[in-house]
Amino acid sequence: HQICLEAKIIAVADTFDAMANDRPYRKARGAEAAIKVLKAGRGKEYDPYVVDAFMACYEQDPTFSGIYQ
Repeated sequence: HQICLEAKIIAVADTFDAMANDRPYRKARGAEAAIKVLKAGRGKEYDPYVVDAFMACYEQDPTFSGIYQ
């Protein structure tokens, strides 16, 4: 059974956002911790191409990564 690309993108983005931002029930772990989780799960829990695209955006676009710092 194949997972659609949109779902793979949402999985990566949601994981990052959930870890990088405060939630009502816990404090954020931070962007660096979220990046470590995504890199560790690349090719396992997360599609490697989606993780790579996310990382390219995060590293190259200062307005993107600046939101979470």
